[in-house]
Amino acid sequence: MAIWLNITGERELYVMESQDGWYWPRHGIQMNKFSQWIEWAQNASFNVVALPLKEEYAKAFNETAVYEWFKTVEGLPYGYHNLLFGWIDTVNENFPPILQAELFPIAFRLVEKVVPSAIKAVYGLPLNKRLGTTDLEIPELVAECAKRNLTINEVMTWVEQDAWEYPDGYSMVCSSFVAAAYKRAGILDESIQATEMAPRDVT
Repeated sequence: MAIWLNITGERELYVMESQDGWYWPRHGIQMNKFSQWIEWAQNASFNVVALPLKEEYAKAFNETAVYEWFKTVEGLPYGYHNLLFGWIDTVNENFPPILQAELFPIAFRLVEKVVPSAIKAVYGLPLNKRLGTTDLEIPELVAECAKRNLTINEVMTWVEQDAWEYPDGYSMVCSSFVAAAYKRAGILDESIQATEMAPRDVT
């Protein structure tokens, strides 16, 4: 998100974002001067599209409140914990026809044996958070769901909550970070869970 701020006595354009591109010199939630950011974006071969706010929202946008909030989350890692869960809203209808929802726990269990930390971050921790459990692996999560007369795919549809704090802090992918900033700016209703926002929701 591009934002004009007066931090050093001069109003300058900055970019706030949550990202983890391997071609980027820094990772996680960060803010950089636009002049530096656009240079990095060009070197990374980014395709950049500017989507300005409607005039009514631009006028209402509280830049100071956004910056004060940003300082509380700066440096947090990219939001892998809600990477999947922000766009999965139904048991079966969010996936392309070739991809069946039942494949998720099976495929992730296979990968979990090879790179457990990655699967824990994107799948295990979010499901444990939803169930109120700790450190359960995928077979144990499936069993816990069955005990509660649920399927793991049903639990995946439970709404991610902004207040949820994971072991490494609050979790925000790029789009949920922007939506959270919109809430602090006063242009998005506080009742909306920013962590449920996918890129199309914030454009």
